[in-house]
Amino acid sequence: MGETKEPQTEQAELGFTTVNLPSRGVLYDDKIPDGQVGVRKIMGSEEALLLAQGSQGLERMEITLKKCVRLPNDFKHSDLLMTDRMACMLAMRTITFGPRYQFDYKCRYCGQQQQAEISILEDLDEATPDSLALKMAEKGIEDWTLEEPVHLDLPDAKKHITLRFLRGYDEQKIVRRTKRLLLQSVDPGDPSYLFRFALQIVSIDEEELDSKAGLSKRELFVRKLTATDTAAIRIAVDEVEPGIDLTVYPECRGCGAANSMPMPFTAEFFRPTRL
Repeated sequence: MGETKEPQTEQAELGFTTVNLPSRGVLYDDKIPDGQVGVRKIMGSEEALLLAQGSQGLERMEITLKKCVRLPNDFKHSDLLMTDRMACMLAMRTITFGPRYQFDYKCRYCGQQQQAEISILEDLDEATPDSLALKMAEKGIEDWTLEEPVHLDLPDAKKHITLRFLRGYDEQKIVRRTKRLLLQSVDPGDPSYLFRFALQIVSIDEEELDSKAGLSKRELFVRKLTATDTAAIRIAVDEVEPGIDLTVYPECRGCGAANSMPMPFTAEFFRPTRL
């Protein structure tokens, strides 16, 4: 009689690949040592979930992240930086289907419809604490370290504010708020745009604004800012936030111009037509 073997678990069958988060775990109080997590391939059932029609895209992605991304020390997926969550999603896609990704785009110069192909591993730049520190040193800012909050003096409002990076739980708030406002308003503007700024603000002139009442005050504050000040907030955060830069530069085969754009997320991302 052959030797009886213990049934393999899904985890053992698939295996987890070690992936370095862009933040390297610096902002997680040593709960993710070295900023390393485990990522496995997407199963067919999870692929079907991701491709399902409907308005619950974030919930479907959350379920898939929890299954495919293993975090140490009972760390919650919703506590990951949004930029680290994006890196996990890119890792899931790359491990499952490979780094090659094709997408269609319209050349901004000649208007022709084009198809581009990038390598997720080679063509997207990663900002890590070390690379950000080097960038700061080149600007003459020595001994810079990745930390929160980020301090900023607003040029028009003449206020000193502190800012934080958005987490997964913020993404959930943004989606809920956006859905509600779209149903209530005919305003053509993006209902999430100013709300994101409000979530990032920690304090205004040293007044901590962390409660629900504080959020209302932050929203009112942001609505009264000039576009100069909101740009200052965006630039201040983007300059020091770790993550994967999703900017791509496809060259038009029609006119030869180099386009610069955010990487489009199409059906090809989780349902490639070739491997």
